[in-house]
Amino acid sequence: MAFGTQPRRVTRNDVARLAGVSTAVVSYVLNDGPRGVAPETRRRVEEAILRLGYHPDRLSQALAGHHGTGLVGVIVPDMRRAFLAEVVHALEQAASRRGLTVIVGNSGLRSEREPYYRNAFLGMRAAGVVVVGAEPLPDTIELTACEGAPVVQLYGLAPPAPRPAAVTSDETESGRLATAHLLDHGHREVCLFAEPDNSLAAQRAEGWRTALASASAQGRLFPVPGDRRGAYEAARELLDGNGRPTAVVCGTDEQALGIVAAARSLGILVPAGLAVVGQDGIREAGFHTPPLTTVTTDLDRLVQAALSALGVGAPNRGRPAAPHAAPSPSSREPSRPRLQIGGSCGCEP
Repeated sequence: MAFGTQPRRVTRNDVARLAGVSTAVVSYVLNDGPRGVAPETRRRVEEAILRLGYHPDRLSQALAGHHGTGLVGVIVPDMRRAFLAEVVHALEQAASRRGLTVIVGNSGLRSEREPYYRNAFLGMRAAGVVVVGAEPLPDTIELTACEGAPVVQLYGLAPPAPRPAAVTSDETESGRLATAHLLDHGHREVCLFAEPDNSLAAQRAEGWRTALASASAQGRLFPVPGDRRGAYEAARELLDGNGRPTAVVCGTDEQALGIVAAARSLGILVPAGLAVVGQDGIREAGFHTPPLTTVTTDLDRLVQAALSALGVGAPNRGRPAAPHAAPSPSSREPSRPRLQIGGSCGCEP
């Protein structure tokens, strides 16, 4: 060993690797719960602890148990998306009012990145973890619970009770509202541009189908990327030919803005030649020509509910109370969406 260097500190990952178990199981042995461990598995873990000379950081564990770090980890699928950036901003603002600090990990739409950020957040003794847009992986639920750092899902399809806590919006109703609005304009065919392999898009598609069935109307579903550039390129092909749609519901506002741009590049007027409704309610929607009609939810209320579900921090009493009370951590009732009228649907903005 070189002069002045320190030996590498043995971690729980080292113990887990030697014992052939997960880090969650190592935590169960060290903390005597919350789940039981088979005697043979416990023996292997204890032997690995002795062999490696592992010593748990009890001070950090105590701080984590009392949420002493004041850190909240947030795992986001794609920070390039305008809506997700607004979600993180709202979380950061709400957390600061509770004396908390937000740290963000961008998974890049890759589920294997979630364990990386989860472990990094737990290594920092984060008080809790918020996973945006998808159900947390089972290992994330188990390990965060074992480490005393609860996990909350924000948006996405709510998982079965009791874990993890979920704060969601009614995405099926969002899709129904967007579609019904175009049907109210007299369109008898309303098409859907939806991102494939996306749980929120699938829920919104259910609402689209419900609205079409209720009105005995027609519709076609087109798989379109969720980002603006991808939607623009796909829309140029779909709109440049016979049988192009005249009324479109988009799974996201990013898609809608990409499609409006594609229509403009082809000389198609919006809304006269193509009526468009988005979903998400991003701030940018109101600053286009024409302004985008979209479906939105009370984002501030949702992020407050997510932080309340973590059970960390408390709202600053020096600030006025929010106009809507946040649901309790055990609440499963999703937030109700509402239509935000612009001009892209045919309405006067």
